[in-house]
Amino acid sequence: MVKWPVGTRFARFGTPDGGREGRGVVPGGDVWAWQAKYVRSYDSSTAAQVRESFLRTLETEPKLRRYFVTMPLDLPAGDTHKTKSAFTRWEEEARKLEEAADDLDRAVKVEFISAHDLTNALTLDHNAGRVRYWFDAGALSQTQQQERIDDVAAKLGRRYSPQLHVDVDVVQVVEGAGRTAAYIARWQRLSADLRSARRWSWRAPEGDEAAFHEALKICESALDAVDAVFEGIVAQLRTLYAVNVATEQIDAAVAALEGVEKSFASDHEQTTVSTSATLERYTGTCAR
Repeated sequence: MVKWPVGTRFARFGTPDGGREGRGVVPGGDVWAWQAKYVRSYDSSTAAQVRESFLRTLETEPKLRRYFVTMPLDLPAGDTHKTKSAFTRWEEEARKLEEAADDLDRAVKVEFISAHDLTNALTLDHNAGRVRYWFDAGALSQTQQQERIDDVAAKLGRRYSPQLHVDVDVVQVVEGAGRTAAYIARWQRLSADLRSARRWSWRAPEGDEAAFHEALKICESALDAVDAVFEGIVAQLRTLYAVNVATEQIDAAVAALEGVEKSFASDHEQTTVSTSATLERYTGTCAR
């Protein structure tokens, strides 16, 4: 998040806000302003809103030096040769906004505040009151967690050993609820495992191409859908919104693989089984 200099004077504005919801006048007189957009995605409409707010702020704040755009999401960065990701489109738009300021002989830095930044700030111990006030919820702070660990360790006495660690399923639940970096990395590894298992195309046994053509085609299509599901889950985990796990597409891919496995000869089983195993690992993760 933003580190405000000591002595900054803050002001929060109502509607109309002149392009900024608030500002901080830092020592020396420069202005840092912010604008929040409660949206679920960064699209052309959102970009237009941000641009309108920024240009208005240039008019209302002649000493503007930094402009923060806050959204409750982490921008997907999965660029392809056909489409630009939201992250790339934001970077391009931010440069255009800064160039618009340059045209007015103004040097302004445009910065993005993401869901990750907001989550980190709200879960800091000193922000517990804000979480309660705005969301009527409690924040599980590091201080609270440490107090609980110390309490349990004290009750265990000599039986407690910090070197002893046992993995339990509830850890995955906690990491999933917290959308930790480790939890997101697990999904990324599943996606990588699936793609690794598909590095080489499958071929039907010589002489049986026609018999396996349709089954292999269905498998490829089903696995493409699963690949998209994994990518979508990783993107959703970086937002504050609920994650939609399309289990029906996973089930369809597993069924398609099992159908082919029953028909393939033994020298074609290894690649298929490795792909199916990746999906089975996913199913186990979902169940937990």
